[in-house]
Amino acid sequence: MNKMMNKKSTILSIIKVLIMPLVVFLLVLYLKNFGDILTGVYILFPLCFIVQGVFLSKNIPHIVIAYIFASAIYLILTNMWYNVADSFGCVVVYWILGFIVYLIKSFVIRNRNNKNV
Repeated sequence: MNKMMNKKSTILSIIKVLIMPLVVFLLVLYLKNFGDILTGVYILFPLCFIVQGVFLSKNIPHIVIAYIFASAIYLILTNMWYNVADSFGCVVVYWILGFIVYLIKSFVIRNRNNKNV
């Protein structure tokens, strides 16, 4: 029974890893049609990394895969539409921001578990 739950949670985590960047990408496409792409690039993508850091905080490999996937979407998006070749710095900042959120959440969970014991 426990193995089945682990497989189910792994599949759900992988779905979260794949869906989050794609939803943000579709939102950016939607905003691009209205001429406000900067909102998507500088607000939605950092929020994507933050949300992934919160929701996927139990499994570091899933976070790394999610960040790689979201980074690839971000880099392709900015290079294709705006020919911005130096957007790699933003991706690094987004990774750092996501891992800071991950560390804060894991610290809070660890402290909550220590108080309950």
